Amino acid sequence: MFEKIIKKFTKKSKKDVAGEVAAGAVVGTAVGAAAGVLLAPKSGKETREDIKEKSKEITENVKASVEEKIDDAKELKNKVSSDLEVHMEKMKDVKDEVTKGVKEGFSNVKDIIKDTKEEVKDEVEKVEKDTK
Repeated sequence: MFEKIIKKFTKKSKKDVAGEVAAGAVVGTAVGAAAGVLLAPKSGKETREDIKEKSKEITENVKASVEEKIDDAKELKNKVSSDLEVHMEKMKDVKDEVTKGVKEGFSNVKDIIKDTKEEVKDEVEKVEKDTK
Protein backbone atom coordinates (compact mmCIF):
# COMPACT_ATOMS: atom_id res chain seq x y z
CA MET A 1 0.00 0.00 0.00
CA PHE A 2 2.72 2.46 0.99
CA GLU A 3 4.75 1.48 -2.07
CA LYS A 4 1.86 2.50 -4.32
CA ILE A 5 1.57 5.86 -2.56
CA ILE A 6 5.31 6.42 -2.88
CA LYS A 7 5.15 5.54 -6.58
CA LYS A 8 2.28 8.00 -7.05
CA PHE A 9 4.19 10.80 -5.37
CA THR A 10 7.27 9.94 -7.43
CA LYS A 11 5.11 10.08 -10.54
CA LYS A 12 3.71 13.39 -9.29
CA SER A 13 7.27 14.71 -8.90
CA LYS A 14 8.02 13.72 -12.48
CA LYS A 15 4.86 15.53 -13.58
CA ASP A 16 5.99 18.58 -11.62
CA VAL A 17 9.32 18.56 -13.44
CA ALA A 18 7.51 18.16 -16.76
CA GLY A 19 5.31 21.11 -15.80
CA GLU A 20 8.33 23.21 -15.00
CA VAL A 21 9.87 22.30 -18.36
CA ALA A 22 6.62 23.23 -20.10
CA ALA A 23 6.49 26.53 -18.21
CA GLY A 24 10.09 27.19 -19.21
CA ALA A 25 9.22 26.49 -22.83
CA VAL A 26 6.30 28.92 -22.65
CA VAL A 27 8.48 31.62 -21.11
CA GLY A 28 11.22 30.96 -23.66
CA THR A 29 8.71 31.21 -26.48
CA ALA A 30 7.37 34.45 -25.04
CA VAL A 31 10.82 35.97 -24.73
CA GLY A 32 11.75 34.86 -28.24
CA ALA A 33 8.53 36.20 -29.70
CA ALA A 34 8.93 39.50 -27.87
CA ALA A 35 12.52 39.84 -29.05
CA GLY A 36 11.49 39.04 -32.61
CA VAL A 37 8.71 41.61 -32.54
CA LEU A 38 10.82 44.31 -30.96
CA LEU A 39 13.77 43.78 -33.28
CA ALA A 40 11.72 43.54 -36.47
CA PRO A 41 11.98 46.54 -38.82
CA LYS A 42 8.33 47.62 -38.60
CA SER A 43 6.51 50.82 -37.76
CA GLY A 44 5.53 51.55 -34.16
CA LYS A 45 1.87 50.85 -34.87
CA GLU A 46 2.65 47.50 -36.50
CA THR A 47 5.02 46.59 -33.66
CA ARG A 48 2.40 47.44 -31.04
CA GLU A 49 -0.16 45.36 -32.92
CA ASP A 50 2.28 42.44 -33.12
CA ILE A 51 3.03 42.75 -29.40
CA LYS A 52 -0.70 42.78 -28.66
CA GLU A 53 -1.26 39.63 -30.76
CA LYS A 54 1.74 37.81 -29.30
CA SER A 55 0.62 38.77 -25.77
CA LYS A 56 -2.78 37.23 -26.46
CA GLU A 57 -1.16 34.06 -27.81
CA ILE A 58 1.16 33.79 -24.83
CA THR A 59 -1.70 34.45 -22.40
CA GLU A 60 -3.75 31.71 -24.03
CA ASN A 61 -0.80 29.29 -23.92
CA VAL A 62 -0.12 30.01 -20.25
CA LYS A 63 -3.82 29.74 -19.44
CA ALA A 64 -4.02 26.37 -21.23
CA SER A 65 -0.91 25.12 -19.38
CA VAL A 66 -2.31 26.21 -16.02
CA GLU A 67 -5.67 24.59 -16.74
CA GLU A 68 -3.90 21.38 -17.75
CA LYS A 69 -1.90 21.38 -14.50
CA ILE A 70 -5.07 22.02 -12.50
CA ASP A 71 -6.76 19.11 -14.27
CA ASP A 72 -3.74 16.88 -13.58
CA ALA A 73 -3.80 17.87 -9.90
CA LYS A 74 -7.54 17.18 -9.64
CA GLU A 75 -7.07 13.81 -11.34
CA LEU A 76 -4.26 12.89 -8.94
CA LYS A 77 -6.34 14.00 -5.95
CA ASN A 78 -9.29 11.91 -7.12
CA LYS A 79 -7.07 8.89 -7.73
CA VAL A 80 -5.42 9.14 -4.30
CA SER A 81 -8.80 9.65 -2.62
CA SER A 82 -10.23 6.65 -4.43
CA ASP A 83 -7.24 4.48 -3.54
CA LEU A 84 -7.42 5.58 0.09
CA GLU A 85 -11.12 4.71 0.22
CA VAL A 86 -10.40 1.25 -1.17
CA HIS A 87 -7.55 0.69 1.30
CA MET A 88 -9.61 1.98 4.22
CA GLU A 89 -12.40 -0.43 3.28
CA LYS A 90 -9.90 -3.30 3.09
CA MET A 91 -8.42 -2.35 6.46
CA LYS A 92 -11.93 -2.24 7.95
CA ASP A 93 -12.61 -5.72 6.57
CA VAL A 94 -9.33 -7.01 8.05
CA LYS A 95 -10.14 -5.37 11.40
CA ASP A 96 -13.57 -7.02 11.37
CA GLU A 97 -12.02 -10.41 10.60
CA VAL A 98 -9.44 -10.01 13.38
CA THR A 99 -12.14 -8.91 15.84
CA LYS A 100 -14.27 -11.91 14.89
CA GLY A 101 -11.27 -14.24 15.27
CA VAL A 102 -10.40 -12.81 18.69
CA LYS A 103 -14.00 -13.20 19.88
CA GLU A 104 -14.12 -16.78 18.61
CA GLY A 105 -10.76 -17.52 20.21
CA PHE A 106 -11.86 -16.02 23.51
CA SER A 107 -15.06 -18.06 23.38
CA ASN A 108 -13.07 -21.24 22.69
CA VAL A 109 -10.68 -20.52 25.57
CA LYS A 110 -13.67 -19.89 27.84
CA ASP A 111 -15.19 -23.24 26.82
CA ILE A 112 -11.88 -25.04 27.35
CA ILE A 113 -11.49 -23.49 30.80
CA LYS A 114 -15.07 -24.43 31.67
CA ASP A 115 -14.53 -28.02 30.48
CA THR A 116 -11.21 -28.25 32.30
CA LYS A 117 -12.79 -26.87 35.48
CA GLU A 118 -15.52 -29.49 35.28
CA GLU A 119 -12.99 -32.24 34.65
CA VAL A 120 -10.88 -31.10 37.61
CA LYS A 121 -13.99 -30.90 39.79
CA ASP A 122 -14.98 -34.42 38.73
CA GLU A 123 -11.48 -35.70 39.47
CA VAL A 124 -11.43 -33.99 42.88
CA GLU A 125 -14.80 -35.55 43.72
CA LYS A 126 -13.52 -38.93 42.56
CA VAL A 127 -10.40 -38.61 44.69
CA GLU A 128 -12.52 -37.58 47.69
CA LYS A 129 -14.75 -40.64 47.25
CA ASP A 130 -11.75 -42.90 46.85
CA THR A 131 -10.11 -41.55 49.99
CA LYS A 132 -13.23 -42.03 52.14
